[in-house]
Amino acid sequence: MALLVAGASWFTNHKLFTLRLENAINRFKSEMDAKVKKDFKKLSNDLETAIENKDREVDKTIDKRLTLFEAEKARIFALFQNSRGDFKTESLWWALAITNYSKVNQDALLRICIQRLLGSLNRITSLEPDHVRAIEDCIEHIPRILNTEITQIRSRLTSLSSQT
Repeated sequence: MALLVAGASWFTNHKLFTLRLENAINRFKSEMDAKVKKDFKKLSNDLETAIENKDREVDKTIDKRLTLFEAEKARIFALFQNSRGDFKTESLWWALAITNYSKVNQDALLRICIQRLLGSLNRITSLEPDHVRAIEDCIEHIPRILNTEITQIRSRLTSLSSQT
C-alpha cells in the first residue's frame, strides 16, 4: 500500500510538474509572441516613417531641381531676348529667373539676374502695367540684404509706369 501511495504521489507530482511546465512554456510563448508583435509593429512604423521621410526628401530634391531648371531656362531666354534687343521681354525673363533662383537659394545667380534686370530696365523707355506688376512680384523674392537693388528697380519701374 505504501508503494501504491508513493507511486500515486510520484505520478501526481509528475503530472503537476508537467502541467506547470507546459503552462510556463505557453505563458512564455504568449509573452514572446506579444513582444515580437509589438517589436514588429514598432519596426514597421519606424520603417514606414523612414520611407515617408525619404519620400518627402526626394520630392523636395526633385522640386528644387525643377525650380532650378525653370530658373536656368528663364535666364537663357533672357539672354536670348537681350541678343535680339527685346529688352521688355528680357526684363520679364529676368524677373522669372530671380523668382526661381531665390526659391532654391542660388544667391550668386540671383545677384547676377538682379543686375541684368536693372540693365534691361535702364534700356527700356516704357513698360506696360502688366509687365510692371510682374516685375514688382519678383521683387518680393529678392532678399532684403539687397535693399539698394530693390530701391533701384522700384525707382525705375515708377519712372517707366509714369511714361506710359
